[in-house]
Amino acid sequence: MSHKICVIVNPASGRGSGARALPAIRAAFSAVGVSEVRLTSAKGGESADARKALDDGFDTIVACGGDGTWGNVANALLAAGAGRQARLVLIATGTGNDFAKTVGAPARDFPATARLAVDGADMAVDVGRIEGRHFLNVSGFGFDIAVLEDIERISWLKGDMLYLYSALRQLFSYGGVEIGIATPKKRRDPRRHLMLIVANARRFGGSFRIAPGAMLNEPPKFRAFATISMR
Repeated sequence: MSHKICVIVNPASGRGSGARALPAIRAAFSAVGVSEVRLTSAKGGESADARKALDDGFDTIVACGGDGTWGNVANALLAAGAGRQARLVLIATGTGNDFAKTVGAPARDFPATARLAVDGADMAVDVGRIEGRHFLNVSGFGFDIAVLEDIERISWLKGDMLYLYSALRQLFSYGGVEIGIATPKKRRDPRRHLMLIVANARRFGGSFRIAPGAMLNEPPKFRAFATISMR
C-alpha cells in the first residue's frame, strides 16, 4: 500500500536537538522519496500541524521530537475519528523519548525509520485517556510534574541525565501531593503521596522503569475504574 507521508519536526525538542537533526532527517526521507517536511513554529503546535496534514490528505505523520511531541500528534490523529485511518511514525529528538523504548522503534535511526514509514508493518497500540486527552506513555501527578518544571530551569544538561539530576534535586525539596482514590467498591480518603502515575508504557523520566511488564499491543489483563481527587 502506498502511503502519503508528512514529516513534522519540532525544532525546539531536546533543547534544540530537533533543529540540529533537521538536515539528517531531510536526507533520510528524501532517500525514500518523501519531501514533505514541516516545522512547528510554536510550543505545542504539533497538534495543529498534524491536523493540517490530515486535512491535506496525508495518512502517515512522522513526528520528530520526544514524548510530548508524540503525544500531541497522537491526540490530533485520534481526534480525527475512527473513519480516518492514520499512522504515527516516531523520530526521537527529544529528552527522554520513553515511548519509543517500549514500542521498540528505531527512533534514533533516521534512515531505518524512513524506510519503515514507507513500507514497514503497522503496530496497533493501546492509549490512555484522562479528562478527554489521550496519552501514549504515562500520565502523572505530583513529583514527576515538579521534575518537569525543574528541568525547564536547568540549561547545562540534556538527555537521560537531565531527568536523573532533576529527580534527585526534587527528592530533597518536594512536599508531596494529597491524593484520594475512589473505586466502585471502596473510597480512600486523600493522603499525601510522592506521586501518582498512570502508565500505559514501561518507562518515564528517561531511565525509570515505572511499569516494566507493560505490553502495548496485548489485551489488558484487567481494567481499573477510579476517580482521583487531588489538593
